[in-house]
Amino acid sequence: MTYIVFIDDHLMLTNAIGVWLEATGRFTIAGTAASLEEARKLMKELVPLPQIVILDISLSSGKQDSVQEDGLTFIPELEKICKERKAPMPAVLVCSMYEDPFLVQRAMDLGAKGYVAKSAVAGEITTAIDALLAGETYTGVKSKKRIRTKHFMP
Repeated sequence: MTYIVFIDDHLMLTNAIGVWLEATGRFTIAGTAASLEEARKLMKELVPLPQIVILDISLSSGKQDSVQEDGLTFIPELEKICKERKAPMPAVLVCSMYEDPFLVQRAMDLGAKGYVAKSAVAGEITTAIDALLAGETYTGVKSKKRIRTKHFMP
């Protein structure tokens, strides 16, 4: 059984995906966190740590001021938590509404192993999880190449 943690402030989405993943009989949702503060606490206390963390980029701070937190900043924190706990680092799968290749690259540079857009088809998340469990990386967001054109001035 593969243990998964969701770090996402859209509870309806995490609950729906969680139920769907658990219905496959292959996955168990070990915990959820809606903010980075909750994520820190969960990952320090959870036994065992999950094999997969599904992380959103834009998270509510959990406070009334509704400041948005950058979920990607949690990846280095998670590495530190794992070192302190002498536990292996879970594979981080970023699942975000953003499909910007810059953000995909930033996520991978910070240590994410995969990236799936929230607009992806349902089966893509299991494809991504399977790739991560096999030690591979997965990027479901297609890079859009910019076409350079020459403009001639008369």
